[in-house]
Formats: sequence, structure tokens, C-alpha cells
Amino acid sequence: MALADSTCHISMRLPIPLRRCGGDSIICALLVASNCLFALPAWCQTRPQPIEVVVGQRQLVGSPLAHNETTLYLLRPDGRLTQIDRRRIETTTPSKHGFTPANRMDLHRQLSDEFGRAYQVSVTAHFVVVHPPGPHAYWAEPFERLLHQLIAYFERRGWDLPRPEFPLVAVVLNTREEFDRFLMRSGTPNRQVVGYYSPISNRLITYRDEGESDGRGVGFRPSATIVHEVTHQAAFNLGLHSRFAETPRWLSEGLAIMFEARGVHNSVQYGSLGDRRHDRQWKYLHDRHAAGALSGRLRELIQDDRLFVSEPELAYALAWGLTFYLAETRNTDYLRLLRTSAARSDFQPYPTAERIRDVQTILGAAPDEWEPRVWNYLFGAAKP
Repeated sequence: MALADSTCHISMRLPIPLRRCGGDSIICALLVASNCLFALPAWCQTRPQPIEVVVGQRQLVGSPLAHNETTLYLLRPDGRLTQIDRRRIETTTPSKHGFTPANRMDLHRQLSDEFGRAYQVSVTAHFVVVHPPGPHAYWAEPFERLLHQLIAYFERRGWDLPRPEFPLVAVVLNTREEFDRFLMRSGTPNRQVVGYYSPISNRLITYRDEGESDGRGVGFRPSATIVHEVTHQAAFNLGLHSRFAETPRWLSEGLAIMFEARGVHNSVQYGSLGDRRHDRQWKYLHDRHAAGALSGRLRELIQDDRLFVSEPELAYALAWGLTFYLAETRNTDYLRLLRTSAARSDFQPYPTAERIRDVQTILGAAPDEWEPRVWNYLFGAAKP
């Protein structure tokens, strides 16, 4: 989630922990029909076979990923995770067909029906973009370029990322008022929010700036908001993060903020260290460091996500600072941290002790020991 002058996250995460459904759709059907509590072993991450669920007049097809006492979480072919009230389920039967993700043309038709004549839907190699009327190249191609730039960034660092399982949906609404209505439906109205990615819907939603062109020219220039949210969307769909595991906020937000810098998301044109640094976050940390206010704060950042609630501006700046330090000076360790987090069991919590253990194991020392090196790098070698 991005704010006009900062970054923020609107909570659209799942209520972890949940019980994973098993690999057999019949087992999950019995689970839904009864009140039994079925849990899959943590090491088994095989997606359950699809089922057909009848809820009132609706028949829904998807893979049953998890449940709790009240809700079934069904992964749909378009990539959305639908939450179904178990009390309203009339029948549940195994699907006769395997789970096949929707293709881009399926989503083109679906989104055209959903958004109507006021919008155009364009398709790229990996995106289906809903946007104001205008050329495909102007509105849709910038999203595709950002995805390729993120993939290239990690390929240069030794991680060949898989391509997304589902087409990536991005929605650029006509007006701020329409965007506010989307936020209201999510239960999180906030006038400062200018865009968000939801791991539940798997969609990126933003709106056209008042000063945006009517579609003439070489393409709209992605704002920091677009870069930030495309990074979230890509990371959760390419395996950098897991959509359904608990990802530490410092890892997800640190990566997204780092990619806002033009030298990170567009290193072909901007190749210097200064271009890769996020100047606003650097200055904020520099001022806090000069005031002696950062000692011990990195441990707070990595041990849980509470700092993002109590001191969000500090939390986002620290997340960027630690991520930038690791990506620039300890790339192998940074990739190990991402892989370790992404490999965790779906729908399970990531307790403080395990977060500290994983970081300490990978970085080879406790946070208090390597924290001074972070500040020395940021405010020494990386001077403005």
C-alpha cells in the first residue's frame, strides 16, 4: 500500500493461523460439511485438488487452501482467494477437472464485464490492465516493463525467478472518488492512500492522477506508488514472498521501497550508487542517526511487525535501510533471507523467536553486532 508522501500497508492479509486443507478434495469436502478440524503437515505444500462449492445461487470452483471454524478459503482460477462463510455452503463436491489458471483472454472478458464501458482492458505478456480509454502501449506496457526490470534485477544477482502462475491484474481507475469507493468496500477508507496491492484479490488498484495525459505520448510515467505496488504484486507472484505464508513486513516493504529508486527499477539508464539510494528514506534515517535515535531499532524491526503500527515512518525507513544494505553488500545473504521466508508453511505464524533465529543464522551474528555496520555503510560509503 502506498501513500502520497510515504508508504503504508492496509491490512488485507489472512487471519493467521488457519488450517490448511488436505491434498484430497474429498477430504476437504468432508471437512466443510462437518466441523472436523483437519490440518496438513507443515512440510506438505501440495495444492489440494479443486472442488465445486454451491453457495445460494452461486457455484464456485477452486482449490480449497485453508479454513477455520467459520470460513473456507478457495483459490479461484483467476488468482483471487475467495472467503466463503461455511454456514452458507449447501454442497461441496470434487471437481471433475483439474485446477487450471485462467488465461489472459478469460480475464479480459471477465474484467470487461466487471468494469463496463467506462474502461478499456489491455493485455500484455503477463498483465491484464483495466484503464481509462486510451492506447494499450500507453497504459499497459509500463506495468510489463516494471515486471521485467524486477525479474532482471534478481537474475543479475543469481536468482532466476519463475513466471507468474496467474495473469497479473492491475486496475487504474478514472477518479479519486472511484478509488475511495474501492477502499470503502475493503473496510479501510483512507484519503492518503493512493494505491494498493491485495494478496487476497491478487490485484493492484490505483487511479489516474488529475494531471495525467489522456493517453497520448509514449506512456504514462509510473509514479513511486505504481513501482511500489507492482513490486509487491510481482514479489508475491514470483516466489520472492509467499502469498499465503506470513512474510515479515520489513522484507516485503523494504523490497518495495528499494525498488522505488530509479537506479533499482531502471538500472540501464541510471547506474550509479546514488541512483539506487532512496534519498528521502536515507535523509530520514540520517537525521535520526545523528540524533542518536536508532540504536537497537533494527532488532525491533525484525522481531515482529509491531513497529509498523507504533512508528510507521521509522519502520518503513528502517526496512529500506536494512534491505538496501543487504542487497548492496551481502547479496547472497539477502537472497537467503527471502528464500527462507518464502519457504515457510502457508497460513502459519512466524513467531519472534524464529524470525530472530533465521536472521541471526543467515547473517552470522545477533542484530546488535551487525547493526553498526548498517549505519556505517549508509552514512559512510553512501554519502549524498
